[in-house]
Parts: sequence; C-alpha cells; structure tokens
Amino acid sequence: MMKAAAKKIKVAAALFLAAGIIAGVAVRATAAPRTLKRETDPVIISGADLPSLLGMPIDRIGAFAADPSGSLAQIPFQIDERDSSGALVFPFGPKKNKDSDTSFDANDELIFMARDAGASAVKLAPPPGAGRTHEIALRDPVDGGAAWVYVFAFDAAPPRSDVDYVSMSSDGLRITARNYSTSFCKDAPIGFCRLSLSEKGGGNGANYMDRLKVRATAKLRVVGAKMNKNESSFTSEILAWIDGPARVIRRTNNKMILFWKIPTPGSVIDNVYYADSFIYPTEVDVPFDIGSLLEEFNFRVYTDHNKNAKGKIFLNTENPEPVKIDGEMSAAEKKLDLSPYEWMFIGGAAPGARGGWINRLFFDEGIKAKPYLFYMDDASKPDPPESERGMIGAIGYDVRYMETLTKGVWKLTSHMYNAPDFKPGSGGEKIYLDILDNPIKVVVK
Repeated sequence: MMKAAAKKIKVAAALFLAAGIIAGVAVRATAAPRTLKRETDPVIISGADLPSLLGMPIDRIGAFAADPSGSLAQIPFQIDERDSSGALVFPFGPKKNKDSDTSFDANDELIFMARDAGASAVKLAPPPGAGRTHEIALRDPVDGGAAWVYVFAFDAAPPRSDVDYVSMSSDGLRITARNYSTSFCKDAPIGFCRLSLSEKGGGNGANYMDRLKVRATAKLRVVGAKMNKNESSFTSEILAWIDGPARVIRRTNNKMILFWKIPTPGSVIDNVYYADSFIYPTEVDVPFDIGSLLEEFNFRVYTDHNKNAKGKIFLNTENPEPVKIDGEMSAAEKKLDLSPYEWMFIGGAAPGARGGWINRLFFDEGIKAKPYLFYMDDASKPDPPESERGMIGAIGYDVRYMETLTKGVWKLTSHMYNAPDFKPGSGGEKIYLDILDNPIKVVVK
C-alpha cells in the first residue's frame, strides 16, 4: 500500500525537508535508553489502540524512534488495511481488493519491527507539521527490557524511512529480505526451490537448497489401489499480495489432485515474510473422513538441501547433540530420536561459520495426527522430482496417524527464524522461542 504511494510521499517529503525536518535532527530531549534485546519480533498494533489517529489519511501517519540523545528519526513501518468484515485488504495482484474506508480505521494494523524501537523521549515535542501523537512502549516480559516508538498524524505526507526489509518480485515467485532470499519452484509453485542467506543472515548469498518436498502415499480401502503424490501434484494460484517495508503477505489458492484428475477443494493460504523470519502455513482441506476411504496414509514435508549445505549441522529438542550434514548417514544420524519435537536448528557448524534457521511447527489443537522427525542424509539416494540428485540433509516432518483426520480444514504452521550466530548449547534459541511463548508487551499512551 505504501509503496504504491511512493511518488506522492517523495514530493511531500521534499516540503518537510525544506522545513528542516531531516531524519535524525528533528526533536531533541533527554531520553531513557533502549534496553530491549529482542529484534526479530514484529510489532502489530490495531487501529483501535491508536484512537487519536483514527480517520486520518494513511499516508499522513508517520512512525519515529529516538536515539540515545533524544533525536527522532523515521523508522520503516506499514499500515495494512482490513475491510468491514475484518479481512485483509490486498492492494496488488490479480485478485486485489479495496477497503471502502481508505482512512485509518479501528481494524487496520500498524506494523514495525522491534529492532527499530528506540529510546524514550522524555519531553517529546512533536515535529513541525505533526499533531496528534501516541507513544508505543515495548517491554520484554522475561527480562524487563524496554524500547519506544512514536507515531504522529501530520498535516501532509511526512518523509519515510529508506529501509525496505522485504519485497516480492512482480511474478510472485521470489522473496528478497534483509537476511535471506527464496524462490518458488516453477514446476511446483507451492514450495521453494531456492534459499540463501545474506551476509546479515550469516551467509554468503549462495543457494543451499534443492527444493521443498511433499510426499503423500496411501491405499484405497476398497480396491487396494495405491496413491503416490508429491509437490508437483499441487497447483498454486497467486491471488494477491501486500508488499510493504516491514512485511510481505503472499496469498495463494492451493489444490492437490487426489485421484485421477479430481482436485481437493481450494485452500487459501497467506505466507508472511519479515526481514529475518517467515511464517509458512500448510492447510489440508479434507473432503471426507480419511479413515473411511484410505489406509496406510503417510504425509511427509521436508527440505532437501544441495551440496552447498555440506558441513552444516542439525539438532532439535530430542537430539541436542549436533550431527553433521555431509551426504552420508553416520552412526549418530541413524540413531536420531524421531519423536515429536518443540524446535529444530539447521545451520553453520565450523569455527567462524554463521547462518542458520530455528524452526517451530504448530498443529491445530485437537488434531490427532502428530509430526515426527524425518531425517535422511544420503547423497546417493535418488528422490525425484529434484534439481540435484540425492538427499543431502533432507529434514522435515513425518505426519503419522493421518487416517485419524476427519472431514474439514486442518492447519499446520511452520515458523522460521533466521539465527545468524546461534551456538548449540548456548540457550540462544530462547530469544526466538519467546516471540510466541512470551510475546512483547505493548502499551500505547
């Protein structure tokens, strides 16, 4: 939404700069320092919590943070609109839509990253042209760390931060973020065929992923015919997207061909991408009670890596001792505990090596099917369809007891956090687990 208005904002910004409102020189006051350690957390605030801004044109709202001296500077943020029913408004794509109320209203969302919050400007004076104001105070419930952001309503569109944390290509197949980039497969657009980490993410820009793989096998109870499906059995239609400085939301309609050419009902999925994390939901729309028709039903989703992943390590809560990914199944790898786990890590292992991901997986409450670890590290084992032959660190989850699924829509959600400097055994995973387990407390004044 905000990128679409970039030209108008630049013109307005020039007027503000002429008035002397230059980033970092705006307002000075004694400040309490930022003590918040958390950076990866997105902060999402509804319009209802910012009452003095309600009814304002969205392009006249600005967000600022104070440095230790009390000087204010613009921070990257966005406002995502919701319509009268509460559904997100998607301004781009073939199925884009609009909100009948284009001003900032109670169900719209203001989004920024915790890393951009700053010091407390104790005696805040609004910048020239700013009127109504809110102070947003962030507090870590674990250690009490604090940080602040200030939002203002302006007489005209204020200047924006030049920082753009994440963007999507016009064809919808590539995501480029501050810490990573990823691309969807053209032949199986439901999943990724590329993943790389930037220097900030602890990588060198090289792709180390073969592709995201899906394997579904089952047997028809009555006739005994076998079903074998993979990621190419899915169709994925890009419907629309949101592309702002703080996050991208990519909406798709996904179907799987079950038998012959009969597809499942469509599942609309919203993938969400931030500077150093993303949320990847999977939705299974089951048109019948699985157990009444199928038996021996197995469903597996995993990331298969390429040769650039050799030397990385794997560990999870059930296997805290790291094992090395090298394309050969070691004795330790063969003995891995495959039990359901709370989180896992895949990343650099050698001295000085950086970059990796912490992954968490959540199922709908009440679902009896359970995700177990799937792990295979054998470069000699073919696993088509694939871009590079073999299974090098093919790691993911094996969903067992799928036959217990009843008719309906079932969801599982994968949360991926880039952990550039994670060290096994250091407890460094906690700051990422706290994003969901102990969310930042937000107080608006």
